[in-house]
Amino acid sequence: MKPLKKVFWLVLVFALIGCEKNKDDPIKKLDVETYIDLLKLGRYDSLNLPAFSPADIPDLLEYRK
Repeated sequence: MKPLKKVFWLVLVFALIGCEKNKDDPIKKLDVETYIDLLKLGRYDSLNLPAFSPADIPDLLEYRK
């Protein structure tokens, strides 16, 4: 039983080590204007939103019309 536990933990550790976030994700670097343009053209194909800041809220509200 102990070898089975060791194998399980080794697989779990290697699986977690292998998971790495993409730090250079271009979606998170979009400004509001580019994001809105991509939405209007139907070319924004990500399920995630860009990382907007609270300062971007007025610009986003302007485009909601």
